[in-house]
Amino acid sequence: MDRTRLLRLSNQIIEFGTDRYRSDATETQLRSLADEMLALKGRMQSLASLGQGEQQAKALAAMQIDIERQARQLQGFAGELRYHHQRSTAMLDDLRDQVFGLMLRPLSSVFAAFPRTVRDVAARAGKKVQLTLAGDKIEMDQLTAEALMEPLVHLINNAIAHGIESSEARLERGKREEGKVVIAASMQGHMVCIDVMDDGAGLDLDAIARKAIAIGLISAQEADEMSENEMLELIFQPGFSTRSTVTDLAGRGMGMTIAQDVIRELTGTIHIRTEKGRGTRFRLTVPAAVGLQQVMIFTVAGQQFGMLEDLVEQVLPLQEQVIKQGHGPYARGYIDYEGQRVPLIDMAQMVAGVQARDHSASSVLIVSHMDGYLAVVVDQLLESQKVMLREVDPYLRHYRPAGLMGCAIIADGSVLLMLEPNGLKMMWRTAPDIDLERVRDAIPQPIQRHVLLVDDSSLALQIERAMFETIGCRVDTAIGAADMLEKVRLRDYDLLVTDIDMPDMDGITLISRLRSQEALKDTPILIIATRESEHDQQLALAAGASAFLAKRNLKGGENMLSEILSEIFD
Repeated sequence: MDRTRLLRLSNQIIEFGTDRYRSDATETQLRSLADEMLALKGRMQSLASLGQGEQQAKALAAMQIDIERQARQLQGFAGELRYHHQRSTAMLDDLRDQVFGLMLRPLSSVFAAFPRTVRDVAARAGKKVQLTLAGDKIEMDQLTAEALMEPLVHLINNAIAHGIESSEARLERGKREEGKVVIAASMQGHMVCIDVMDDGAGLDLDAIARKAIAIGLISAQEADEMSENEMLELIFQPGFSTRSTVTDLAGRGMGMTIAQDVIRELTGTIHIRTEKGRGTRFRLTVPAAVGLQQVMIFTVAGQQFGMLEDLVEQVLPLQEQVIKQGHGPYARGYIDYEGQRVPLIDMAQMVAGVQARDHSASSVLIVSHMDGYLAVVVDQLLESQKVMLREVDPYLRHYRPAGLMGCAIIADGSVLLMLEPNGLKMMWRTAPDIDLERVRDAIPQPIQRHVLLVDDSSLALQIERAMFETIGCRVDTAIGAADMLEKVRLRDYDLLVTDIDMPDMDGITLISRLRSQEALKDTPILIIATRESEHDQQLALAAGASAFLAKRNLKGGENMLSEILSEIFD
C-alpha cells in the first residue's frame, strides 16, 4: 500500500516540476502584454499633437483595433490562469491526500496489545473474560491510533472491573460463566468508530444519581429532571466513581475523565449505550486523519470562530425557538430537540460578555455532545471550509478558556479559533445566570471608545479585542507597527494599544514615532506587554505611554482594564 502511495506521490512531484516552465511562459506573456499597454499609452499621448482631422481619426481607429485585440488576449489569458489554478488546486489536494495517506497505519498495531491487557485485568479481578477483536485492518493516522491506546485501556479496565459480573453472579442470572468484551472498529465516511462492548450488568443509573447527589455534583431536584443521557455524562466528571473503596482496578474515578480528555484532543466524541443486565457499549468516534477537517465558520461578537462540521447536527433560527427554563444550570435556558432537553449556550456572552445585541440574524447550532446535544447561539453563519487544524499559540494557551481546541488559517489568511462541545458544556455549567429570552430582543448599548490595537500575534489580537469590546469599545486591529502607522493616518482613534516586542519595530520606537506626529501627541497610548520589568515600564512611560499593563494580568481582567481606561480618560 505504501509503495503505491509513494509512486503516486513521486508522479505528483514530477508533475509540479513541469509547472515551473508554465510559470516562466506566463511571466513572459504578462511582460509582453505590459509592454504593449505602455506603447498604447504613448500612442494616446501623441494623438494630441495630431489635431482634429483625418489623420487623428485613422490613428484612433487603429488604436481601437489594438485595444480590442489586447482585450481578447486578456480574456484568453484569464481563462488559461483559471484553468491552471484549478489544475494546481486539484494537484495540491491530491498531493496532500497522498502525504496524509503515508501517515495511515492499520489499527492492528494498537489492537495487538489488548489480548494481554484483558488477560491481566481479568486475572486481577478474578473473572473469566473472552476478548473478540474486529476491524483491526482499518487504517487511521498513526499518531491518533497511538493516542487511542490509553482511553481504550481505561475502557477495557472499566468493562471488566465495573461491567462484567463474577462467574457466580453470571450463572445465577442465566448467563455464560465467561464474560465477553468486544472491541470493533468501523469506518463511517472519514471517521473511525471504535466500539468497546461488554455483556455485563450495565451501568446503574440510580447508583450514579445517588453518588452525584452525595458529592454535591447535582441536587436531588436536578436528578429527578435529568434524562438517562444527562445522567450518563456524570461518569466523566473528575473523581467520580460509584465504588466506595479504591482498588488497583477501580474507585479513583479518573479513568473516564482521562478517556474523555484524550478523545477531546483528537476532536472526537464518546457515546454510551447501556441496558441493565445486558451490558454497555462505549463508542469512540475520531477522524481517520485529525489534521485536515471540514469546518463550519461563524461570527460571535464580531469575531470568527469555527466548529467541526461533523459535530453540527442542524442549524435553526434563534427567533423561532421556544426557550424554556429548568433548575440548576438549566435555569439559564434550554430548548427541546429530538425529545431531549438541550442547554442553550449564548457564545457572545460566554466569550466576550456581550449580552444586549441584535439577535434577528442569530442561529442556533445543534451540536453533538456525548450522548446528547448542545444548542450554541451564534451571530452569523459563514461558508464552511476545509482547513488544517493547528495547536494554539503559546500565549493563547496560557489564557486558554474551556472550549478552545485549536486554531486554523482560513482562505483569507485570518486566524480561526476552533471550539469544541465538551469545553462549552463546562463553560455553560459555570457561567453566570442570564435570561437569554430577555436579551434576545434587547437594544445594544452604544459604543463608548474607538480603539486601535497593534500586535504581531493574530491570536493575541483576538483575545485583547474581545476584552475591549466586552467593556464597550469599538476596536480596530493592526498587525505590526507599520500597519498601525498607516491606519492612524487614515482615521482618528480615542486610544492606541501596543505591545513592546514586535519584529519590525518595537513598541518603544513606535510610541516615539506616534508622539512625533502633531495630531497624536495627546492621544492616549496603552502598553499591553509580555515583558513587564520595571526598566521596560520606565522606557515606555518615558517614550510617551499613558499606562502599562502586563499580558499575564489580562485573564479575567476586564475590571482592571476598565479602571485603567477610566484613569486615562479622566
